[in-house]
Amino acid sequence: MNSIFFALIGVLTFILSMRGLFVLYLNRNNVKEIFGFNFDKKTAIIIPLIVCLSGICILIIFISNLYFGYIHIISISSLKFLFSGLPGYLLTAFFEEFIFRILIFAALLSAYPNKKFALIFSSLIFCGLHNPNNYITILSYFLGGLMYGIALLKVGTIWAPVALHFGWNFFQGPIFGFPVSGIASNGLFLINIKPSYIFNGGEIGPEGSLIGVSVRVLIILVLLYFFNLKSGNFYFLKFNNM
Repeated sequence: MNSIFFALIGVLTFILSMRGLFVLYLNRNNVKEIFGFNFDKKTAIIIPLIVCLSGICILIIFISNLYFGYIHIISISSLKFLFSGLPGYLLTAFFEEFIFRILIFAALLSAYPNKKFALIFSSLIFCGLHNPNNYITILSYFLGGLMYGIALLKVGTIWAPVALHFGWNFFQGPIFGFPVSGIASNGLFLINIKPSYIFNGGEIGPEGSLIGVSVRVLIILVLLYFFNLKSGNFYFLKFNNM
């Protein structure tokens, strides 16, 4: 991606994040209800399901690559290896969701209360900040933003996109050993990858492949048709007029 365009996306993200912080301050008494921060029984059930949904989709990618010979398992590491990377992946998922699904959503919805607009615009910014370098990664990262935004809108709690984001990255890297957004990972499975834009995305990881795009579409469809659980809380994504 052009460096000037990437810099402009960064500036826009910063401006919207600062506005989002201001909106959160103005709505500080209702922030828990607005974003579904409360961890209730419904949340405790839905979060493991969403993490498993991520895992199943990455497993599909892993098995497909194995079957067609695009990866080979060199060795399998100790299970203790998984726990060392767990905090980092949790923090990364929460931080990115805090920026895109809390601050930027708050900034956009307080100015123009249309959830579809906020979903699409925030997904475009999410895509731009991941610095895609071809048409597949542009589509993939845009779908990733939609995937996490739809999880928030359909389930009605910020913990849904956090769980989905964590599961997507954790199963890719620490478990199945794929690169995550271009960053090499040491996984439970140590694998040798034969680069393919169809099956694994090479150095980028499954996010840069057509099969990665396909499973993101699958996750979106599952969220749309099986996870319509948002609460009827009056405050959910409702902000004071600015």
